[in-house]
Amino acid sequence: MSQTLNYLKSKRIWAVPGVAVYGTLGAAELLLLRSEVTASTKRIIFETAVLGGVEQVLFYANLTDFRGNKLPQKLKNPKVVVLPKSAIGAIVVGGESDELFRLAKTAGADNAFVDLLIVEMG
Repeated sequence: MSQTLNYLKSKRIWAVPGVAVYGTLGAAELLLLRSEVTASTKRIIFETAVLGGVEQVLFYANLTDFRGNKLPQKLKNPKVVVLPKSAIGAIVVGGESDELFRLAKTAGADNAFVDLLIVEMG
């Protein structure tokens, strides 16, 4: 086989139809610094907090592609492409991890309906 054919066959792709997105986009993401002092330890903690909305968390293992196949529990370097099906858009919030990703609708009170194209980049 040629190198190009091997490269193309190494990528796994799933099309997940009809996902309803109810999560809302946060207004701002803040970087916080806090300290924690207990009887035995002292530490400084850096963390982020989102003000406003609540994103919808989707696990790959809970999704089913258009053929009825369940997606694997973990993916190597996944990329999620959102394909809108309604006037209300949706976006991937933050980055995709190997087990989950977060979606949020961009505006409106109604749910956004989207199809997802999930590609394992390897």
